[in-house]
Amino acid sequence: MKAKIIVILTFGLLFIVAPDYSRADIFDLSYTLTEGGFKLELSPLNLRRGVRLRINSDINTRYEVMQRIIKPLQSVDNPAVTIRDNFVFQGLRGTNRFGTLRLPINETPVRSQEILYTSDTQGSPDTFTIIYGLTNHQDLPAGEYLGRISFILNPINASRAQVTKILDVRVSISQDRTKGPAIEITTASGSKLVSLNPKRKDSSEVLIKIDPRLKQNFSITQLLSNHLESAQGDRIDLEAVQFSVKEVKSGSLVKPFSPLSLRPQKLFSFADPGANQLIVTYRVNNLSGEKFGKYASQINYLLEDKGVQTKIDSLRIEVENERIFDLVATPQGKKYNLEFRNLKPHQTPKKDEVIIQINTNLGKPYQVTQNINSDLVNKEGESIPSEYFTFYTENIETKGKIQYSSKTNVKKGETILFVSDEYGSADKFKVIYELGCPEKSEPGDYSTQVTYSLLEM
Repeated sequence: MKAKIIVILTFGLLFIVAPDYSRADIFDLSYTLTEGGFKLELSPLNLRRGVRLRINSDINTRYEVMQRIIKPLQSVDNPAVTIRDNFVFQGLRGTNRFGTLRLPINETPVRSQEILYTSDTQGSPDTFTIIYGLTNHQDLPAGEYLGRISFILNPINASRAQVTKILDVRVSISQDRTKGPAIEITTASGSKLVSLNPKRKDSSEVLIKIDPRLKQNFSITQLLSNHLESAQGDRIDLEAVQFSVKEVKSGSLVKPFSPLSLRPQKLFSFADPGANQLIVTYRVNNLSGEKFGKYASQINYLLEDKGVQTKIDSLRIEVENERIFDLVATPQGKKYNLEFRNLKPHQTPKKDEVIIQINTNLGKPYQVTQNINSDLVNKEGESIPSEYFTFYTENIETKGKIQYSSKTNVKKGETILFVSDEYGSADKFKVIYELGCPEKSEPGDYSTQVTYSLLEM
């Protein structure tokens, strides 16, 4: 696919997606809990939990992933008491790459058997995330409930055997639920997502409400479950994402902006019984050096009281670095065409320069070409022979490779000027054009149109 974007001059754009070939004879399914562990555990203090499914396949056959209840959520003390419609699930959009998520967007009760996902026609490997939760938990009888779910990888129209994985589920409902949680953590939108995109909005706020009955010896800590990582396995530098903490009542700063870390980070230590509402602000700094994509992790919020640490809640954090693949051509004097003015016979050759700057975060090699559409002509249509029109390229702290370091005759048609380094780094270089005037040429202003194209290799 090739498209052109015109900025000052005319540019081209070509996307090439290389197929991903995996090792043969792979057909497997696995899952991980987004907060770690091996059992899906839910409670009034932990109402939502994520499960990430991963399918590895290279048998070139379509497949589907199903969910089946092996054992409903039954009370340990009284097996006749079960949790049904209060146990819900939904799909997390954007976590898959190739196939189709069949999961509901909104929370829906978990039924006996449902198709979760259908692959593309090539049966490409993929991942997707399911969010399980409890609704109206206050209506449930107190106690401990245990159940089991299976995930089934089923080949479509193929003799390959199914693959089944089992997930144990545990729900704990305490006896005393009248006081509510000691600490509540919510986003401004009320969702469980901290979403950051430097182009749309550079910060996101989380409100922490602390029960005044917590009087002393406690602190609140945040802990990332893992690196901010894309579905392709790329990671973003945690230094690019920062947070600060402010006390709502006084407006005073509790903690200045600091980068995220994989180590526990203390948000607040008890000091004033009146300081019972905090705002944690997350923001993104410059992502120009990071590869494009959506990077995600989970922030766990922990309460430490009298030396005992318990989990309060968790939020998903997403940082979207939008795709950049752009070329900016700046002619000398910021003109909008390549021109040589007041040309006269026998005078010193005239020069004109164009600075080419490439902004990209694709992480893939690319090249820049020029296309000369016509001879240099004046307003009467008279041209100058091409042998009098030359060009060469110069580095400007350039990382890639310029193709013409010495003078070369300008030819009509397409010419490769520059090839990036193997990392597809953003770059910059200069093109210098030089025009001499033959004795028999008419004096005046001569110009031509040049098209610069940026193409992914």
